[in-house]
Amino acid sequence: MVTPTELFYPKDYIWIKVEDNRVRLGITDFAQTTLGEIVFLDLPEEGNSLTINNSFGDVESIKTTSDLIAPLNGQILKVNT
Repeated sequence: MVTPTELFYPKDYIWIKVEDNRVRLGITDFAQTTLGEIVFLDLPEEGNSLTINNSFGDVESIKTTSDLIAPLNGQILKVNT
């Protein structure tokens, strides 16, 4: 399992990387390993807003479906499809 030190790790297995005036989010290696094979992602559309502690999508694996919980407030600028 990889744990890069330049990332911030709030609750709910999300990582945050600050890049200039923008923030990048992702799910941790631990979450990916725990979920197993990911079969579907429900991600927000560009332009949508994030509200801290609210769901902004979900990750579906062969084991379970987990909500993605926003660790901060902000606007979605890009989505990695």
